[in-house]
Amino acid sequence: MTGYEDEQEKMKESKIKKRRPKQEKKSNVVGTVTGAVMIAGAVLPMMPAMTAYAASTGTMSVDKSFVAVGESVNITVTDTNNGDTVLNTDSGSVQTTTVAVSSPDDALRSPLMITLTETGANTGIFQGSLKLVDTNTTSPAANEIKVQNNNAVSILDPNWDNPDALSPIVINVTRRDYATGAVKLYDNVSNSLINSLVHDGQVVRVELTDADLNTSTTTVQTRAVNLTTTAGVNGNDLILTETGNNTGVFEGTFTVGDDIAPAHNERFYIEYADEHMENTLNGTVTKTLLYRNFSAAALTVTPGTAATNEPITVELTDLDLNLDEANAENVSVKISSQADSTGLSLTLTETGANTGVFRGSFEMEAGATNAGAHKISVANNGTVTINYTDLRDAAGLSSSITDTVVRKDHTTANVALDKSFVVVGETVTVTVTDLEFANGASNESLSVNVASSITDSAGIDVFVTETNDTGVFTGTFVVQAFTDASATPKELGVGTNLEMITATYLDNHKADNTSGTVTYTAQRKDRMTGILNYSRLSSPDGELIQVELQDTDLDTLSNVAESVNVAVRSTDDETGFVLSLKETGVNTAMFVGTFKPVRTETNSTNSPQELQVLSYGTNMIVTYTDFARANNTPGNIVTTFANVQIPKITSIAAAEAGDFEVGAGEEDTVTIVFDIATNMPTIAAADIASALILDEGSWGTVASAAWSNSQTLVVTLGSGATLKNDAVITIDGSAAIKNAAGTSASSVASEAINGTFGSQVPAISSITAEEGGDLEVGAGAGDTVTIVFDVETNQPTLDAANLATTLELSAGSWGTVENGLSVAWSNSRTLVVTLGSNATVKKGATITLDSSANVKDIGEESLASTASSTISSGTFYSAVPRISSVTAAEGGASDIGAGAGDTLTIVFDIATDQPAIAPGTLATALGLSAGSWGTGASAAWSDSSTLVVTLGTGATVKKGETLTLDATASIRDIGQESLASTASAVIGGTFGSQVPAITSVTAAEGGASEVGAGAGDTVTIVFDVPTNQPVIAAADIATALGLSAGSWGTGPNGLSAAWSSSQTLVVTLGTDATVKKGATITLSASAGITDIGEESAASTDSAAINGTFGSSVPIIVSVIAAEDGVEEVGAGAGDTVTIAFDVPTNQPAIAAVNIATALGLSAGSWGTEANGLSVAWSSNQTLVVTLGSDATVKKGATITLNA
Repeated sequence: MTGYEDEQEKMKESKIKKRRPKQEKKSNVVGTVTGAVMIAGAVLPMMPAMTAYAASTGTMSVDKSFVAVGESVNITVTDTNNGDTVLNTDSGSVQTTTVAVSSPDDALRSPLMITLTETGANTGIFQGSLKLVDTNTTSPAANEIKVQNNNAVSILDPNWDNPDALSPIVINVTRRDYATGAVKLYDNVSNSLINSLVHDGQVVRVELTDADLNTSTTTVQTRAVNLTTTAGVNGNDLILTETGNNTGVFEGTFTVGDDIAPAHNERFYIEYADEHMENTLNGTVTKTLLYRNFSAAALTVTPGTAATNEPITVELTDLDLNLDEANAENVSVKISSQADSTGLSLTLTETGANTGVFRGSFEMEAGATNAGAHKISVANNGTVTINYTDLRDAAGLSSSITDTVVRKDHTTANVALDKSFVVVGETVTVTVTDLEFANGASNESLSVNVASSITDSAGIDVFVTETNDTGVFTGTFVVQAFTDASATPKELGVGTNLEMITATYLDNHKADNTSGTVTYTAQRKDRMTGILNYSRLSSPDGELIQVELQDTDLDTLSNVAESVNVAVRSTDDETGFVLSLKETGVNTAMFVGTFKPVRTETNSTNSPQELQVLSYGTNMIVTYTDFARANNTPGNIVTTFANVQIPKITSIAAAEAGDFEVGAGEEDTVTIVFDIATNMPTIAAADIASALILDEGSWGTVASAAWSNSQTLVVTLGSGATLKNDAVITIDGSAAIKNAAGTSASSVASEAINGTFGSQVPAISSITAEEGGDLEVGAGAGDTVTIVFDVETNQPTLDAANLATTLELSAGSWGTVENGLSVAWSNSRTLVVTLGSNATVKKGATITLDSSANVKDIGEESLASTASSTISSGTFYSAVPRISSVTAAEGGASDIGAGAGDTLTIVFDIATDQPAIAPGTLATALGLSAGSWGTGASAAWSDSSTLVVTLGTGATVKKGETLTLDATASIRDIGQESLASTASAVIGGTFGSQVPAITSVTAAEGGASEVGAGAGDTVTIVFDVPTNQPVIAAADIATALGLSAGSWGTGPNGLSAAWSSSQTLVVTLGTDATVKKGATITLSASAGITDIGEESAASTDSAAINGTFGSSVPIIVSVIAAEDGVEEVGAGAGDTVTIAFDVPTNQPAIAAVNIATALGLSAGSWGTEANGLSVAWSSNQTLVVTLGSDATVKKGATITLNA
């Protein structure tokens, strides 16, 4: 049972009780209300706010259960007036009563007492109002209470706990601010949201959300909306039902075409009249729908063909996609190609709000697809497919529609005329090739402008017609003196001979996608009579005939060198042959061809063709048939000429003249003899080189040429002439040496020179070494060897790679090409060899020429030289070798200091001659300031600047010693040009080094036997490595060999130290030594004990003494009591007991408190320290105990030493 039900039950049980007087009830109001407020704030607000009529006092009611902020709720209390009135107690006056109001958001004012006033005297109806205000209200009025939106306040009867309580005793009122209703539309089948478009038969679900309509939290409510085709006019009511208790969401459905039947493309409306919108005003919430029947989509792509990078427009019309009439929408289509089947997705955008037409563009690409740039990969002439899936066609079904575009790249058009040269009256055909027009349309037509350069520069438009769908167009025009555009075909005026004709075509799409013109030119060329000539040409074995024809009629193609035929015959061969003449160049109209007169039969297959002419003077005939002479009639053009002899050389002889020299020289002569008399042309000195061409050499400066007779030409050489015997002289046509009549072609004969200009085999005059490149001792990279000959040579090219053979060395080498070796002539007598970096040649070596070097005199008339000579002068640079470093190194078995197999490396500052140093001469050749190389030591060169000495057994050389070269070692620079080195240097490096460590220290009895250290006893110190055995004087032993306890004694008493080996040091003690076994010896650095090679630091090692100096357990030989101090009978203070031992002891300290334990008594006691007991050694063999005053020891008692 709830608290509320329990209270109601109590009220029923107490109904028979008389209600308390009014005054008494008022006195308890405060306490009662306080309790009620607490209950109202926590429990009662959850009670149903319904009016009940169970109690007898009266009822309480409100006019609304939900109130917006700022609105008032009217409270009414009605007295039942059933004869037992409680509130209406005075029928003659208007009375009041109160109710309490509590809010969870207004703790300071809860409970708020609201006064209700009777509506009239004796009506028993009491009314008042309560206003709900926002929580941020600063000063609420008397009847205002703060509460948050969606929270409730409780109105409570203050007398809820007595039988006169109202029914109900509490009512909850909720603050619910007004909200504007929201309408959403859904397809009832797919549950998808509808924006605007609907179709016939579609079931639409209307969803209305408005909390204001939820006036009852316990019942499902309904609301009507207006379904109309005319906005603002009542149509059909659509009843919406709340989806559940207290949801505030209302739903209902209607069917398009049944519940409302708009026309196609007509709008209709769902209107909701909202009495309380968010701004507290009323208004209408409207949703607009557009009724549209299914429609099929249409896809178009333009253009149907396009080149790469040209925009292609895709247009899709699909009214079904126009879902939002207020905004332009998007749709996607797929673009794919034969090259890229995956393709890309292209977004099309609606051309405007509510059009249903969508457009987008893409381009075709030769490379890879670029979806971001809307470019699809496709090959030229390949097809691109555009696909769209229409989800709802006219039948409401899904269908796929496609369109295509072909990539067809632009090409540049071509225009041509069928003639390059035109005569007045001729018809010319114009051809245009423009493959852009191979586009599916046949027999199209174009226009071409044809103009002349002088007569009609504006020209005429010639129409050309396509052949089928080929893209090839043709048309014609006629060339006349004047233009007549009305003629058929049209006539172009070209009034001047050689005037140019230009055909121009405008190509709107060239290969680079620009527009521009293409042209072709021709020329008017009138007829002429051909002109036939000939020229005599020279050849080594007779004349050649060049036939020359000029005829502009034959130049029909301005961009091609053309040809024509003529007939050639002789009186010895009347048949002859056809000779083809070739145009000398494009558009020259000059044609030439060559044939050769021969004494043999005609041979037209040779090149040049050969015509039989049996003797000089015989006629040859050339005939040209001109088919269109100047008068436009055909006719033959003929020329006749005889065969003429050209002078040939029969001999050329060289002769020595003037001063004798080897080879060609000034005033030497060359005599040229011809086979027939010549025209003896003058050959100027300046022209000799070009008229009489030498295949090698020169005529010299100021040479001269003169005819001694009509068949003999003598050339006198100038200074510096370099031509040689066997050189070939070729007569140049410019010399104009012809037959005596001058009618022949110029001679181009050639012949080799015979005779001699003077000859001698070259001998070597000198060979000089010279330092070059970087400075180094001996032969090195860049150094040179210069060989001078006694006569001028032919300077043959020598291969550096073969120099070891052609210039043979008695010792050493030239080096290699890879390392810089080269050879070159600096002049005709001087040969320079530049050495490689690995050259080893030395001054004094002999060079011998091999005949394969082919070094001859300058005229190359002598034999090849095989001369030889020594490198006797100059230098490759010399310096006495100095020692850069001497480095000791451990080798062989690992040991300390010099040992067999250890090495000493001597490095020189320059390369040496590496003389052999015999083991027997090592001590002399490589002198040491101290120590020796040992037995079996050896020396060897590891390279030209490094000598390595390997030590023998018993070597004693040390680091820091000085090594001095003896002149007998004969160590010189690598070129052996310097004196022998006597350099010296200090030995560095190491032969193996280690600081000596003590391995043992052993005490031994020596001399007279005694206990402990004594004269002649020894301490032997052994080290782990051989040492340098430094001398340690007796006076320095205490410092050099420090003891932790005791002393070594002194020198005067016999102390000494001596090395028994390099690892053993023996100390002999003095008579006053007090050192003991167990004492620690620490070496001082001042002792200077290093390793045997004296390379290490001085040892400061330490170790304890073992062994023995002589030992015996001390025995008591006597114990004597003695009276001392105050005389008394028996033991007393100051009396002594003297204990004597047989051997010296270690005199341990015995404290007074320990005497009783250390020196145990068989009876009595020693006394106590407090009463004077003490003990002390008077010598190392005597212990004296001085008794305390309380001692009780007696003579005869036994003393026992405790261990």
